Amino acid sequence: MSCFIQINFFAMTIFVIAAVLLIKHKENLMYRDSENILTGFRNEKTTNTIDKVKYTFNSLIPTLHDLVVQKIIREVDSSDLAKALKKCDESVKEKIFRNITRRHRENIGENRAYYGLVDITDIEESQEKIMKTIHRLEENGEIIIKIFEHESYE
Repeated sequence: MSCFIQINFFAMTIFVIAAVLLIKHKENLMYRDSENILTGFRNEKTTNTIDKVKYTFNSLIPTLHDLVVQKIIREVDSSDLAKALKKCDESVKEKIFRNITRRHRENIGENRAYYGLVDITDIEESQEKIMKTIHRLEENGEIIIKIFEHESYE
């Protein structure tokens, strides 16, 4: 009988140790995940990616270098650009119009007049297409996005 008790005690001890190890492992994983979330932004590439996600069409375009804006404009469909400019900040319009030719500006003006009243979802889709183009160009290494504040950039 004492042998059975010893085996039972041994099995219970192993079970408790395994449970404690499992709990510690789970806590360690949770701690590492929270550490990555809270302090993992020290990596510049990760930080820049997070910055790009939080920036919108209206907040990103004015901060970009003129050459980057010109490259984006060449890659984007004129009708999407015209729709996106229907409802955006003045700083975005200024940045775009400053970086296109007079002829292209007139073409966009004609497209904006042609589209007349545009549904807000169409405008947002066009802005999203432009943002996807920006991210694609950066991923392909064709442009480099550095986020600058207006005051420090100009």
